[in-house]
Amino acid sequence: MKSNSLQSRVGRFVLLLAVCASTMAVAQQLPVLKINPTAVTLPAKTSQYFLASFSDGSQVESCKWTATGVGANGITLTTTDKDWAVFFDGWLQGKIYQVSAECQNSVGVKSSATAYVFVQ
Repeated sequence: MKSNSLQSRVGRFVLLLAVCASTMAVAQQLPVLKINPTAVTLPAKTSQYFLASFSDGSQVESCKWTATGVGANGITLTTTDKDWAVFFDGWLQGKIYQVSAECQNSVGVKSSATAYVFVQ
């Protein structure tokens, strides 16, 4: 009787470990931030709207938008809100800029993503 009871306890322990491991795996799958469009080719002196979203559909609470090449004749952030931004690409034809967003969702998860702007 004791060996059967020991086997039963071991079986329950193994089952508990499996449940804990699968719960941890699910908990570690955090949502990923995406920017749309991910890449765009634009003529010089035009603006582009970018939208940030989380892969799990959770609400974007805040974003910090940045870009490479900011400055005279470069790319400029013209306006932004929680999950979107508009950048003006400037006059430098042949340049490739990176537009990045670092955002936080409604449950406090932070993520970042990058999109690319090629100026024709």
